[in-house]
Amino acid sequence: MPKPGPRITYKYSDKFKATAVKLSLIPGVQVKEVAESLCIHPFMLSKWRKEAEEGLIVTRGVELERDAAAELKELRKIKNDYERLKVEHELLKKAIEFTSSKGNCWDNAAMESFFARLKVECIYAEDIKSKDDAYRTVFEYIELFYNRIRRHSTNGYQSPENYEKQYYAAIALQRVYFSWVISAV
Repeated sequence: MPKPGPRITYKYSDKFKATAVKLSLIPGVQVKEVAESLCIHPFMLSKWRKEAEEGLIVTRGVELERDAAAELKELRKIKNDYERLKVEHELLKKAIEFTSSKGNCWDNAAMESFFARLKVECIYAEDIKSKDDAYRTVFEYIELFYNRIRRHSTNGYQSPENYEKQYYAAIALQRVYFSWVISAV
């Protein structure tokens, strides 16, 4: 609800308007960011840009401080990083809420077991000297050993590869059996 009484209007100098227009024309800087940093409405800045194109505001002799342009670019980078972190935080928050709900007490058991095995069988057993070495070691453990050779209790203490072979063999046997039963009828 507007305040009673006359409206307050602000008068900006031509130099201020020209500086604002010049700042908004810097590549990689948005009108909204310049307007926020100068505490003016983005529509006002857009109007000034239009007036500058028409020649009503002269921007030719106006010099920009290098620090101001660099500061605007840095501000944009910080805002983008902040927005990205906010989105990541919301996703993590939702994931935690989903897995930490009532009646879901075994939600982490499989992952905790995997990471315990990873630490004992891979990380503590190896002499890791660099980030690339760590990446290679973990990749080899997961892709070459854990997913192919290591026996898992959930598979009846068989390796995933053997379990998969038995599974497909059983399906093939069922198909043969059911095709024989159907043809006998």
